[in-house]
Amino acid sequence: MRILGVAEKPSIAKAIAQALGSTRSRETKEKYIRNYDAMSFYKGRSSSVTVTSVLGHLYDTDFPENTRDWQSVPLESLWRTALVEKVNDKMKKIADNIRTESKNADMLMIWTDCDREGEYIGSCIAECARNANPSILVTRAHFSNIEPSHIRDAFQKAGQLDTRAAQAVAARREIDLRVGAIFTRYLTLQLRNVCQVLNERLISFGTCQFPTLGFVVDRYNRVKSFVPEPHWSIRLSIKPPNGSNSKSLPFRWSRGVLYDKFIATTIYERCLLNSEAIVKSFSHSPTEKLRPLPLTTVELQKTASKYLGLNSKRILQLAEELYNKGLISYPRTETDQFDSEIDLKKLVMMHKEHSEYGRYASMLLDPNNKGPNRYLKPRKGLRNDHAHPPIHPIRACNVQGDLSNDHYKVYKYVTRHFLACCSHNAVGARRRVIVNWGEEQFSKTSLAVIHRNYLDVYIYDQWQSTEDLPELTAGQHLEISSTSLNEGKSAPPSYLTEPELIALMDANQIGTDATMAEHIDTIIKREYIFMKDKKTDRQISYSERSRGTSRQGTIELVPSALGKALIDGYDNMNLEKSLTKPLLRKELEVSLKEICDGKKLKTEVTAQVLRMYEDMFNKTKENFSQLKDACQSLLN
Repeated sequence: MRILGVAEKPSIAKAIAQALGSTRSRETKEKYIRNYDAMSFYKGRSSSVTVTSVLGHLYDTDFPENTRDWQSVPLESLWRTALVEKVNDKMKKIADNIRTESKNADMLMIWTDCDREGEYIGSCIAECARNANPSILVTRAHFSNIEPSHIRDAFQKAGQLDTRAAQAVAARREIDLRVGAIFTRYLTLQLRNVCQVLNERLISFGTCQFPTLGFVVDRYNRVKSFVPEPHWSIRLSIKPPNGSNSKSLPFRWSRGVLYDKFIATTIYERCLLNSEAIVKSFSHSPTEKLRPLPLTTVELQKTASKYLGLNSKRILQLAEELYNKGLISYPRTETDQFDSEIDLKKLVMMHKEHSEYGRYASMLLDPNNKGPNRYLKPRKGLRNDHAHPPIHPIRACNVQGDLSNDHYKVYKYVTRHFLACCSHNAVGARRRVIVNWGEEQFSKTSLAVIHRNYLDVYIYDQWQSTEDLPELTAGQHLEISSTSLNEGKSAPPSYLTEPELIALMDANQIGTDATMAEHIDTIIKREYIFMKDKKTDRQISYSERSRGTSRQGTIELVPSALGKALIDGYDNMNLEKSLTKPLLRKELEVSLKEICDGKKLKTEVTAQVLRMYEDMFNKTKENFSQLKDACQSLLN
């Protein structure tokens, strides 16, 4: 039997071929692509195997050539113009290679990434191969990392392409193309006549771009419209009992703050009639700080961007390159629970030689370890995409070697996160006392960390002991050391940070775990938003962001005048379904899921969603004056 395997990237093709025993490779007309040949056994049968790859999407979906002129083509026609699907110009040599190799093959085995996008790319590869060999049998290998034994197992268990997932991607691509092209052409052409600064400006629109921009503008508006209000609070400090020389213990008022000075003053004056505070209750209880859940793509982007000083797009790029090097599992996953078949203890032990966390890994699996922190099965989250396990290391990297500093930072983060997942929760003891001062209640809590456990390896979490509370009993009288009625002001919200924006996008289904970072990057490149350092107020350039030279937790996202004008203009239209809010895109994601589940057809979803956006487009034209006024107000 002759088997042709096609991967999504050259590095994956090489790893697959090596796992299957490849001893030689051949050049192709495309300089980045090689064909790897091997002899292997497939289901007990000796087979000749060739493994090659594409470079991402093989086909392009686009409007026909006669619709390219923005000035002469009526925008309304683009809602229904038949689209053209053809081989990407840059992929023609690769397509020729697939057709040539397919002619003599009995089976095509797809090795694209195991997600929706991979199913779509795989279906395009299959179509290309069938053009040359209509009788070729198409199979699909399901894999989540390129560890050799895992690849060999996937080779033997190859199944079928998920055509529903491929159809969902095709639907999304058509919707995004039509909506993006029509709105972009309209906004660009119309706004050129509104403001001189927009004369040569491309005003792009995307079904994910605008809701993402909307989150940033909404937070900006809340910050700018915030009016601080004065408030008052009572502060109470107690002398430690039993003549201790310890400093006074500050207590927190149960009311927090009051916004009425007269009422706050009246309460405070009544409290002053009492010279002592009386213990109402004293309790102590065990407490824990939970170890992290297994790592998903969204969590990687949120937490790593906060702790590693890298933006979300860069982190995903680095993780993908680590995957291509065979160091970590596939980094695009929604799953936060490990399958029982994975030998997690073996993965832990791989790291016993590492200079930073090697002793910790050894300690987890040491049979003589009688301490509180031993190997424990990871927690199970609620998500499972049934395609990929959580992100985890699959090969030890004990020294940095030829990895860049950024690659090594991400690798160590993934490894520390994994080891923390296989550890015990941190354990502590909490004491809490509630006292009455007159008729008002005040409280104080202390924490003693008893066993750090996972915190010893997961250096990104903080949990510190506080000043301990002395043992107290209900009814005990306590001497007051100081009191005061303090005036303050309510604080405004902060501008959005990138981790916060990703969390909002995830909660509202704006994009996928793999595309959220791209959408943020797009609205920054379009200059719809800019970045500034929270501490210095200095604007961060795009190139500086790309290099990751600023700590992401201190970078805030602020809309430009253009970005704010676009959102304000659309919001002032009062559309039934706002283009700047997440509802429309969220409905699309739900519909795409229904295609994947077999509940709806691609044609049905595409027609329904495009009708909604066409209605919003017609209303945009009717209410264009709102957009015009917003741009003139903010840009002139």
